[in-house]
Amino acid sequence: MTRRATFVAGLAPLALALPAFADNARVSPAAGNHGGWDSGDVKISREEIQKRVGASFSDGNNNPGARGKKVGVAGTYTDPSHGGAKRTIMVEGGRTYRIDGADEDGKPWSISGIKSGTDIVIDFSAKGGPKNVLAKTAAGGKLKFPDGNVWTKV
Repeated sequence: MTRRATFVAGLAPLALALPAFADNARVSPAAGNHGGWDSGDVKISREEIQKRVGASFSDGNNNPGARGKKVGVAGTYTDPSHGGAKRTIMVEGGRTYRIDGADEDGKPWSISGIKSGTDIVIDFSAKGGPKNVLAKTAAGGKLKFPDGNVWTKV
């Protein structure tokens, strides 16, 4: 297959999906309205787009996220193994997260994690801990660790 044929074949699904979004949204020709888009004329909801695309969007604050999961890991937590110290998990981009915190000595640290479904795999090696620690999400905004520690979202 030629490169052109491969390219055209790859566009077919997109060409089929675009009309589904266009049927309920309008573009206003008026000037001075955010590049021709009149946000007051939007006729399609976030939920409707999610249904049509078969995915979900996340703002990183426990709102619907990847694959429609309702539990998000981004937020601020308390860590009882370190005197209730705060841990803040932020979306860096895609499935990558940054976790900022400080232990009893008050020295701040920053580590990374990768989202895995509704859970997160955290690399504590930058602060002298283990790599690839799976923190599982649990009811009540909690993250459960293999050593028994549980961070609670505040």
